[in-house]
Parts: sequence; structure tokens; C-alpha cells
Amino acid sequence: MLVPVFSLQLNNKVFPRTVAVGKFNGKRSCLVGATAGNKVFIHSPQDNNPQAQQLEGNVSLLNVNQVVTSLACGQLDEQLKKDLLVVGTNTNITAYDIDRNVDLFFKETPDGAHAITIGKWGELPEQLAIVGGNCSIHGFNKKSEDVLWTVTGDHVSSLALLDFNGDGYNELVVGSQDYDIRVFREDQLISEMQETETIVSLCPLIGARFGYALANGTVGIYERSNRNWRIKSRSIAIVLQAYDVDGDGVDELVTGWSNGKVDIRSDRNGEVIFKDSLNSSVAGIVKADYRVPGENLLICCSNEGEVRGFKFSEQGVNAAAANLYKDQQEAIRDLAQKKQALLLEHQNIQDAIEKIKKPGNEQNKTVALDPAAEIPANTEIQTILTVEQTRNDSPAHIAIRMKTSNHTIIRVVTLFAEGLFKGECLVVHPAANQVRENIVVPIIPPRDAPVDLHLQIFVGLKSSTLYHVFELARPLPMFSMYLLTENSPEGEPKGFISFTINERIPRVLVWINHHFLLAQEYAPNTPSLFVTFLAVRNNEKLIIKMQNTGQITIRTDDMELAGNI
Repeated sequence: MLVPVFSLQLNNKVFPRTVAVGKFNGKRSCLVGATAGNKVFIHSPQDNNPQAQQLEGNVSLLNVNQVVTSLACGQLDEQLKKDLLVVGTNTNITAYDIDRNVDLFFKETPDGAHAITIGKWGELPEQLAIVGGNCSIHGFNKKSEDVLWTVTGDHVSSLALLDFNGDGYNELVVGSQDYDIRVFREDQLISEMQETETIVSLCPLIGARFGYALANGTVGIYERSNRNWRIKSRSIAIVLQAYDVDGDGVDELVTGWSNGKVDIRSDRNGEVIFKDSLNSSVAGIVKADYRVPGENLLICCSNEGEVRGFKFSEQGVNAAAANLYKDQQEAIRDLAQKKQALLLEHQNIQDAIEKIKKPGNEQNKTVALDPAAEIPANTEIQTILTVEQTRNDSPAHIAIRMKTSNHTIIRVVTLFAEGLFKGECLVVHPAANQVRENIVVPIIPPRDAPVDLHLQIFVGLKSSTLYHVFELARPLPMFSMYLLTENSPEGEPKGFISFTINERIPRVLVWINHHFLLAQEYAPNTPSLFVTFLAVRNNEKLIIKMQNTGQITIRTDDMELAGNI
């Protein structure tokens, strides 16, 4: 596990997500970060005593003269055998040779530099400073040449290099403010994952795994395009880092939070295996041999300038036995949680029985012991999703209509869904005099994205004190806020995009039925395809046409919608 080895105070404010570490003379690691006054601090440790409680060193300041938006350290020029510092602002990037105190290059970046990473990208032979700006990504070499350029969907908020597809070359994982994670093999987009908020941090892990953090407090791990797990906190995740905390040779995911908490989670299931707390919000987390060469430390920095270092400490001679013991403890913990849940359920039933048996409770007793008070075994829940237009004071929405198959009533409905509700949960609890066998729950998706709805429906009789819980799952397709309407030349959009695909019309019909929320399957008996939808958010039309030749025309005045389709 981790043990603290040093603590220090920089006496400088530190801006979030602008902390890095580099060996600017090729030997000793230095901590760098953006601070107030448009400056970058550079902290060089001097004390090599591993038992020291305080770490003294030199802090020097580099004047940038513009607000620092991002920075990174790395061997941009491999011939120098040392790291360079690349600093990004809203208008340019500058590469500094800190050891010689000179600028390597200065480059204008009109799109800004919101995120920077240094490394090899794809099959390009040289190291690049990869800069993410306003919808653009640039790769600059040591001569400041823009050797690779591509575009992405929105402001770039985070970058990471890793071998995503196992081909032996690094792909670039890009997080942006349009809630998408995109993967580029050089300038080719090879994968795209939709999330529910801005991606604020990305972190490469072992193989094709990488961690991600969102602006709403969500943290998780993807393996290629598949999400392994995720958790959500009321705090905001600031930065991610990878560090082997248990000595098993596999990096765990380290998260720094806005409340100062630092936690380390298992890469397998997200369980917390270590946590600590700084006195203020975390600004950055890095790993480096900061005090003893060859001994990697985990270094956490707060926005008030507090720095703490941790190292891995062997707590057992036999590492294999320790890992086996840890797996056994995890299994025991899982069984203990199941046991606790069963005990709680048993206790609730006992409490209900005791309440019924109390004197003066004859009415409840009669109802509870009457077989007719129990819901029939064949009770089912019917659910229908429909698109509803704006009417009077009711905005456009998706209506989830639920109804029991008999005389039972629906008492409570709980919905769980990513990105739809604050806290990702909505509870609908009608008043006692308004409960009936059916209920309608309106939801308003904020954007076009597929969502899995998980419903818990509490069903019983009007006199029931205990309810049966039905758990259902319904997928909400990506284009659920579009209503199928009649074809008409009136109000036809002026904007359009046209292209040709090597598919037949029936295949496109399958795609339409899968991605739009339709009352029944759309299957026109015509030689060509002509379908019109009404976007209920703004009452604008979307028209999709296709000829037998494979030519498709999408008519819409919404460029983002055209791109999504």
C-alpha cells in the first residue's frame, strides 16, 4: 500500500489541470505548474534524505505574459536526452528548454491550446507536441512544424495517447465539450463514445484501457469502446493518474477531487483501495522519481500549493500470497454485503408483521392476511414510450406510460438514467388519493444520445403497506425527440447533405427503426425512401431520402443533427 514520504508548501497558487513533472537536465525531476500572474513555477527538490518530513527546494518562476491554459513535459527533441516544457495559452504555444533557459520555438495557435500531451502518434517517426484547441488538433514537431492536423466536434478538453487497437502504435484519445470521447489514428477517426458531460480528464492505463472523468463527478474506465465501470460523486473530479498502489504490476486509477480528496480505485471494479485528503481542491497528480532516482512516487498537488508524496511499501514478503489474500477478502466482502441486504429485507418483513399483530390494528390485519390483498401472480407492467409535442404549458417530451394488467395500482416509480436527471435518478410518488393502475412520467432528453432507462415500479393494492417491485429496462434510441410525420413540401429545410453508401434501402429502414422512437415499425412499400420527421424541440423538419443507387440526401437546417445521422 501507499505510505506518505514528504509534504511541502509551494507558497504559490496552482491552477487546476496544469501540473506536470519533467527532467529538464536529463537527471533530476522537477515539478511544474501554472500559477497566478501568468507565470509557471518550477520546483526542484534538494533533500535526498528519504526520512525527511519536509522537502526544501528551489522554486523559480517563468513569466509567460499570458494566461496559461495548459502545459506538458516530455522529450520533444529526443537528441537532447532531456525533457522540454511546452506551455499553451489562448493564442500560442511555446516550447522551453529550462536547463539552458531558452525558447525552443514559439507558435501561434489561433484556436487556442486547451490541452497538450507529448509523445508519438500513429506511425509518425518523431515525437510531437499534440495541442487540442477549438474543434482542432495539431501535432507540432521539435521544429514547430505542424506535421499533423485534424478536426474534432468541439473545444478539446483533454488528451491521452495509448495503443487503442493493439496495432503497436499510439492512437490519440480526445475528450471534448460536446460530451464525446473520440479516438484518432493519426487523422482518421476510428472510434467514438458518447458521455453525459464534458470530459475533463483522460488517463491511459494498461493495454487498451483508459480512465475518464466528467464535469458532473463521474469517473470510470473504458477498455477500447466498452465501459468497464463508472461511479458518480457529488464532488467534481479534477484530474486522473495511473499508479500501481498494491504492487501487482497493474496500475490503478488515481482521482483528485474538488473537495481535496484523493482516492485510488481498482481498475477491475472501481472499488476504493486507498484514500487521503488535501486541505484544498486537488490541482494535479503526477508520478515521478522525485527524490530517489528510480523510485516512482505519487505526487499530489493542491490549488493552494500543498504538495504530498506517496510511495508503494511492501507489506508482505510473498506478493502472490498477498494478492490471493486480497481476492479472498474481496469475495468475503461481497458475500457480507449480500448477507446484510437479506438481513435488512428480513427485518423489514418482521417489522411489518409485528405492526399488523398490534392490538387495535384489526383492519390492517384483516387486509394483510386476506389472500385477495396480495397482487395476482400474473400481474404484468405494460410500458409504452411516445413522443409528445408542445401543448399549452407542457413542453415537448417523451412520455413513459405505465399500466398494470389488472386492478392493482402503481404507488411509486423510480427511474435511473445517465444524463437525464440531476443525480441520475427521478422518483415519481403520486398522492395517496391519486394512485391508480396507470401513470405517465414525462422526460426531456437534453441532447440526441442513446439512453438506457432502468425503472423500478412499486405495485400493490390501494390498501397495501408492502409493495411488489417490478424492475424493467427500456432503451431510449438516439433520435427519440423526432416525431414521424407526413411528407410535405411545406417548410422543407434549405440545408442538406448528400452522399452515397453501398447499402440497400431495407438496411437503411432497419437503421431508422432502431434509432428513432416509432409507434410501430416503419416499412413503406415504395421503390425509394422518403421519410419526414418533426424535431419536437424546435418544430423543424428532418427529411431522409434514398434512391436505389445508394444516394442518400438528408435535409435539415441543423448541422449537428446532420453530422450525427
